[in-house]
Amino acid sequence: MLEYFANWFLVVCFVMLAVFQLSLALNWSAGRVAFGGEYLGKLSNNYRLVSVSAALLALALAGHYLAEARVLPSLLDEAGRADANWAIFLVLFIASLVSYLPRFKSDRALWSPIALGMTASALIVAL
Repeated sequence: MLEYFANWFLVVCFVMLAVFQLSLALNWSAGRVAFGGEYLGKLSNNYRLVSVSAALLALALAGHYLAEARVLPSLLDEAGRADANWAIFLVLFIASLVSYLPRFKSDRALWSPIALGMTASALIVAL
């Protein structure tokens, strides 16, 4: 039951992250809670491209966890899925540590709890 919840929590978080990144790419002025809070206005074209790439990656990760939930067919075999789960956990663990670095409290307040929840969920799924 806990693994089921953790898996779906990750799907929802990655889809919401993709929506957020796409909104940044469309020049929604939310730079205060993205990219370390450095951009209080609209993002530069380079950061908008990074946002599009991040949105695509987030959708791919949501797809991975949908495959883990057996909603989509998996592109990986059992061992590949296990390796991917541990790799994703490791990346999310590092991201959760990095989420405490931004100097703006609004950026930290938004992303730190989300990153921590996603890391814990990824660990539960990987186990």
